[in-house]
Amino acid sequence: MNRKEKAFFSIALIAFAAFVGVALVTVDPFDWPFSGGKPFRSANNLCGPFGSLIAFALFELLGKLFAWFIPIGAFSVGAAIMAGRSQTVGRRLLKATVLVVLFNAFFSLSPYTSGISALSGTVGRLLASGLSSIFGEIGGTIVLIACLLLILLGELKRLAHAFGGFRPNMPRVSGLFARVWGGVSAGVRRLAAAASARAKRREEASDIPAAVVEEPSDIYKKPWVESAAEDVPPLEKRREEARGKIPKMRRRVAAEISRGVESREPSEYKIPIEEASLPDLSILEEARREDGTPYTPERLKSWSAVLEEKLRNYNVEGRVGDVHHGPLITTFEFEPAPGVKIKDIVSRSDDLALALRAKSLRMIAPIPGRAAVGIEIPNPEGRIVRFREVLKEVPERLRVSGIMIALGVDVVGRPFFLNLCSAPHLLVAGTTGSGKSVCLNVIISSILFQHHPSEVRLIIVDPKMVEMNLYNGIPHLVHPVINDPKVAARVFSYLTAEMQRRNELFRESGVKNIESYNSKIALGKTRPGEWDEKLPYIVLIIDELGDLTLAKGVDIETFLSRISQMARAVGIHMVVATQRPSVDVIIGKTKANFPTRIAFRVATRVDSRTILDSIGAEKLIGRGDMLHMDAKHPEPVRLHGAFLSEEELERLVSHWKSYEFEKPTLDHIETRTEVWDEEDRDPLFEEAKEVILRYRQGSTSLLQRKLHIGYARAARLLDQMEQVGIVGPPDSSKPREVLVREQEEIGPTIDDYP
Repeated sequence: MNRKEKAFFSIALIAFAAFVGVALVTVDPFDWPFSGGKPFRSANNLCGPFGSLIAFALFELLGKLFAWFIPIGAFSVGAAIMAGRSQTVGRRLLKATVLVVLFNAFFSLSPYTSGISALSGTVGRLLASGLSSIFGEIGGTIVLIACLLLILLGELKRLAHAFGGFRPNMPRVSGLFARVWGGVSAGVRRLAAAASARAKRREEASDIPAAVVEEPSDIYKKPWVESAAEDVPPLEKRREEARGKIPKMRRRVAAEISRGVESREPSEYKIPIEEASLPDLSILEEARREDGTPYTPERLKSWSAVLEEKLRNYNVEGRVGDVHHGPLITTFEFEPAPGVKIKDIVSRSDDLALALRAKSLRMIAPIPGRAAVGIEIPNPEGRIVRFREVLKEVPERLRVSGIMIALGVDVVGRPFFLNLCSAPHLLVAGTTGSGKSVCLNVIISSILFQHHPSEVRLIIVDPKMVEMNLYNGIPHLVHPVINDPKVAARVFSYLTAEMQRRNELFRESGVKNIESYNSKIALGKTRPGEWDEKLPYIVLIIDELGDLTLAKGVDIETFLSRISQMARAVGIHMVVATQRPSVDVIIGKTKANFPTRIAFRVATRVDSRTILDSIGAEKLIGRGDMLHMDAKHPEPVRLHGAFLSEEELERLVSHWKSYEFEKPTLDHIETRTEVWDEEDRDPLFEEAKEVILRYRQGSTSLLQRKLHIGYARAARLLDQMEQVGIVGPPDSSKPREVLVREQEEIGPTIDDYP
């Protein structure tokens, strides 16, 4: 190649590098050449439609980062040819190309680079897919790292030598580079301003047609849809705001433009909730090495030997059989020798805990179905059970058969799932810091990960006002998170009315439960105009039962008893939690209707018996350690709850908040709250009303004297009269104010409701 050919070739490469570089810098999501079916239409890219096409092609093939290899590589080759150093440029260019492809594949394949996987392009994804199919994900990553090291190690010595010789001139070169970059940036800004002015003049000269928008449905409104052309912001302004955004959004923006809805700004675009997708497990954290590792079999054998020796010191002969090592505890199956009584082993539990220096020790005497006594000893170093490793194990067949809750793992590390539809209600109790709040978050997150808002709706009551407000704004909520006990009372009455409405609906449709009803709807076996919509499940979550029990005007025991007895078939389920597991909070009537219970660590044996009807919860170690029981397994089963961090919860909530949906209102609740039917109204209601109106005094003692009834019934009668507007709310120790003067002034009573 003679001198003229070298000069021509080097100038062509440098010009090509400059053209591609400017095209990449000024890429615009609205310039996608095939967005509206008109190839090479007028573009906002400084290099025109062809530059826009080149930029999008490079971003698609190599990704947002490695697309810059093309202009940089072309400029380097051109400069090397112009400087007369073209002998080795081919070999170095080949090495650089291989490195770019390998790094591209590495960012696409490696499980540790999921946060920057968008940097890779089609080339990297194809190579990563091939390596993954042959070597697997981890094996393919190892192969890529090995190839990268082989190439990079050969260049380290040359790079170090070049850097050492270049170091003395670095300040002068950096200053020159800063001045050159400043001049180039100023020129690009001037060119961009001129192009913007020309585009604005063209836009003002043309008429923008009004957007054609379909009428939104009654269920979910789309307030971001504009209907008038005069409200559309200037096109150039929208393009300037969208400049620099990732090329991935081009398909969505192009689809909107092709439908004629050009009045929406990309930053305001929200997908309707009907088109919402379930969250991906990638927003959850995977198990890490610092979470803890299992112990070796040799260490477990040494523990077994120590346990046998300590029991022999107390004249208890036997041997340790199977050993089950879990995340938080290790279970030793101790097989006693003939003649050894179980009570001799159980009575030594505290002595064993002292001898083994264990935080606590729990015995299962005997293990059901085994000729052994289970001795559960906490691990010196517990392991965190991540929510992701449990949730990903939920079988697909179980996801569609109910509301599956990924609670955690059992003592040997196997995932444990709870079907809330079969429960059908759950009682959770435990002291502060035992893991109760994390368990509630796991229950809610299991629903949010697996169910669309049209399938499951949530009502969250949080009298503590600190734990559950994070969930405000998600589409699953029937009502914003409730902190006021008075609002909770209205919502409870709404749920009671909804239960009655569904029961009546099922009676008319000839079905027994919500599954049969929804199946009949799906098959089209409906009566037009009467019942033709699927019913979602409703899950009521109460974070602190004790606070509601103490609140005035909230008859929580009656509500819990009625809902727990009658609501299972209609798809209404409850999760009730308390940190005060005492008999004045968890009364016998409430506990009898909650066969499924979870006990975290409690302070005393009495509290354990209150929850589980047996001791054992006082021996738990906290940090999500729990005992679970249900109607099928009356004996408590020890589980280790999954852990869910606040950052993971925020990512999950942000996913659902990103969709467009109709915000919940109080209208459908206010109109149906606190309404008693005939079987709820006290038989003495009319007589009590006459007494109150005659004596003009809303007093329980007055009703007790005149009607010869007890205090509880008199107070209930006054509450019912307060709801229909006869008397006012209680005022300390003073009698209630009578709000009406004549019978005709009384507001709607129970007889006014159908």
